[in-house]
Amino acid sequence: MILKIYNPKGELILDTRDFTYSGASMGEKTISTTLYSAHKLGITPNCYVDFRNERYVIRSEPSIKRSASTGSTGDAFQTTVTFTSKQYELVDCDFMDYVLGDDMYYTGMDSFSFSGDVYDLCRRIQANLNELKTNRWTILMPVKNSNTPQPVEGIGWSDRILEGETLQISVSNENCWNALTRANSDFGFFFYLDTSLKHIYVGVEYPEFKVGEELITLEYGKGKGLYEIQRDVEVNTVITKLRVKGSNRNIDQNYLRTEKFPRFTQNLQLPSFRQTLNQSRPVDYLLAPQSTIDYFGLRPGNKTFDDIYPSITGMKDGKGNPIDEILAIDEIKDGMNDKNELEQSHFYIYLYDLGFDLNKFTTSEEPTMSMKTGYCGGIEFKIKEITTVTSGQPHYTNGCRWKFLLEKDTSSSSNYVIPSGKIKPQKGDKFVLLNILMPENFVLQAEQRLKEAAQKYLSENSQSKVSYTVNLDEIYFANRTLVAAVLKEAVSLRVIDNELGDMVANDGSKYTVKSIQNLVITYKEGQDIPSYQVTLADKIVSGRLDRIESQVNNVVVNNIHNSTQNEEMLRSAVQNSRNLRELATKIFDSEGYFESNSIRPNTIETQFLSVGAKSSDFTTNRITMKAYKENNTFKVSLSAGYINHRALWWGGGGTPPTDINKFTWAINNTLIQVLPDNNKDYYIYVKADRNSHLATWFVSTVKIKTDEDRSYYHLLLGVIYPEQDNRRDISTVNGMAYLSGGSIYGDIIKSVNYAENGTNEGSMYDLNNGNIRIGNEKKGLLFDSLSKRFNLNGIDIGLKNETGELVSHLNGDTGAAMFGKGLQIFNADGSFSLAGGNILWDLINGLNVTGKFESQKNGDRILINPESKAITFENSRKQIAGHWGFFDTGSAIQVFHRPSSVQIDETQINGNNITFNIKNTNSNFFLSARVGIQGAKFDIKNFPTKDRLASLEIGEFYRDGDVIKMKIS
Repeated sequence: MILKIYNPKGELILDTRDFTYSGASMGEKTISTTLYSAHKLGITPNCYVDFRNERYVIRSEPSIKRSASTGSTGDAFQTTVTFTSKQYELVDCDFMDYVLGDDMYYTGMDSFSFSGDVYDLCRRIQANLNELKTNRWTILMPVKNSNTPQPVEGIGWSDRILEGETLQISVSNENCWNALTRANSDFGFFFYLDTSLKHIYVGVEYPEFKVGEELITLEYGKGKGLYEIQRDVEVNTVITKLRVKGSNRNIDQNYLRTEKFPRFTQNLQLPSFRQTLNQSRPVDYLLAPQSTIDYFGLRPGNKTFDDIYPSITGMKDGKGNPIDEILAIDEIKDGMNDKNELEQSHFYIYLYDLGFDLNKFTTSEEPTMSMKTGYCGGIEFKIKEITTVTSGQPHYTNGCRWKFLLEKDTSSSSNYVIPSGKIKPQKGDKFVLLNILMPENFVLQAEQRLKEAAQKYLSENSQSKVSYTVNLDEIYFANRTLVAAVLKEAVSLRVIDNELGDMVANDGSKYTVKSIQNLVITYKEGQDIPSYQVTLADKIVSGRLDRIESQVNNVVVNNIHNSTQNEEMLRSAVQNSRNLRELATKIFDSEGYFESNSIRPNTIETQFLSVGAKSSDFTTNRITMKAYKENNTFKVSLSAGYINHRALWWGGGGTPPTDINKFTWAINNTLIQVLPDNNKDYYIYVKADRNSHLATWFVSTVKIKTDEDRSYYHLLLGVIYPEQDNRRDISTVNGMAYLSGGSIYGDIIKSVNYAENGTNEGSMYDLNNGNIRIGNEKKGLLFDSLSKRFNLNGIDIGLKNETGELVSHLNGDTGAAMFGKGLQIFNADGSFSLAGGNILWDLINGLNVTGKFESQKNGDRILINPESKAITFENSRKQIAGHWGFFDTGSAIQVFHRPSSVQIDETQINGNNITFNIKNTNSNFFLSARVGIQGAKFDIKNFPTKDRLASLEIGEFYRDGDVIKMKIS
């Protein structure tokens, strides 16, 4: 094929048969070529080519390398050109705070936030694209009752069919392309562009690989479409036991608390947790099918669904009305009164029957209504009053049963009052209620939603994540031009392979269906047909694009989320590295020139030493490299991540930029590459764009200088050694080390036997991040400051005092432990000994406790004293209320009653004696009784006499001489 290059006026400049097309689904599409000429070519920005019914344009000055004088040879000038797709028209359109159908400019800034679903996102993108008067694009999305996507501009609330949650989205200095990628990265929907029609399709299915209605299948073998298939599996991603919990929103403090399970459960739990509360450990996990567990083993994983909690979302009343929608709203006034106060600080909304009285389910926090959709999406309003709506009141006949008084939001730093102007809630807007408790039926429904979400997550993650790299048979496609024409990014390929397929057809054959993530078509001079290479994936992901002239506002501008990049740390690293390089020019021999004879052979004496090169003065973040063998073939796997340089930057300029982010390149995509020659060294380069923050991997046997390419820096990161002992090792070569005086500056210290796979003994100290590894995964120490992990694997820990005596010990294999020179011992079988053996427990004998016991230090308490052989009950005034002791031949019980400060009543039980003492200091009354062989004995000297009979009550005793009598009437 001939690629014709035209200037901006449409005039043909030249043509070439040597070029490469590279396209990514929901990502960048480019055509690159290197042109050789005797004279400088007149190639400028906006020159273009047409390829596969699409126009590609040069956006920046080409890279030119001159190797000879003009006209002396046919290759005196080497011009490297990259043509980009029309998708960059979306890159050139800023994503501002516009709303479709509303002339209002919300904040006047390019940093803002809003709440909405994928339709709301696309409506905002369309509002910004409408500003492109001459290059207008149209976004089309699925709607109800139609098989054809419709322009988002005309899609109403009731027409939306894509199911997805409402998200809070924060935007800062984004373009419309990067905003569009959120449809995939944030909401999970696929999109593609038809640049010939300037249509953007969002939320549609992956296109099938068809010619007309014929579904095309490919198979390994001559004349079947494929000549090489490489199946790559993402490691450590399978989960067969998923521990699950939901959000802690709207959860009562007594949620799932019982007498047998009194612990506080902070988060929403699975239904199985509720059903197994009588167990010591309720079931908070789901298991994959047993066949999956038998295949992979038990692989644990955790997942918290923060968006699932007891709520009214999606619920309907008895008449089918959605109770999470506003039914009606009173007129809202925006004016101010004479005192410059809001004329109306509150407003009323009307709701359907919630099914419960919210007044009975409030908490200590003020109930809040958080708007999910509409102009006020993302805004929270305090609920100040809740009243019922009865027959005869407004909106009752329409199903209204509740009236809420909401407080206007005046918390904006811009003194903006919401609602006001056009930013007001409307009928049909969705909301959620926060800081409330929920009735039991809503909690049960939330638990069921949690189970369904967990089952779906487990189903997706209980199998290997597989991608395929396939080399297509160029002759097959050359003979089938219609098939070649429909081979595009994102199309779903059905590949039949009985060895590598992961699905079974009706006829028993194995196959896989994957979508094209990346497509590369290479045309070579002297070859009549192109070569094809595609990368297939289960789920394709979008890629962000930025303008070359744009500033990177934040390092997180690509597909890598939750980055651990620290801007201040990067700034310090760049400055310190610069200072150390300058230090080499400032050091001098303060002691006078030394004689070379004073230097021992093969030694160096110097005040400053630097090891490394300026081009290698960089660190990596989140990058992993692994060389491994698969089916007798060695491969290298390189992950996405960051390159943080300390001496080079992107964006041009002769002096270091003040924007620290310009020292960082982001690698968006992973690379898995075959290493075909086992006897050669392979060099791992980071191919960093000189004009943007983007970089890619490049693995080659060729030694490339850093500045050899005018468009890219080739940063050498590592070397892959030839095969030895059935493995290929990798050594990294980046970074710098400086020795100055008594200080050593560097990035990482490693032992000679250190290996990245963790199987070999070896030690590493990452000086920048503070990470430490000593030993390996089976026996060693691991401290990772980024993931906040500190592990000791298979290591016995012993603590000794100054005399060398062992005072504490922890067994790294069994978990058994000893503390306090053996006073506390915990055994591997669960038994333990505390307080020097005074407290013992094991499964057979149970709990044994020796020594004095006090239930508490102050107040009413119980004391057990082995020395006095007694149990004593003492009140808060330190007075004995009871006493139970024993001796060799028996035991005794004393019970005291103190009705006043002057009266003490006492009962004693001692062997065969019972004594009652009732003491009163005023009457000096005393009664004593003894039960035994001799019967009862009474001390009657203080009994009332007969002359006091009138004052006695019936049933009381009195003394009549030496006779005891009882008053009976």
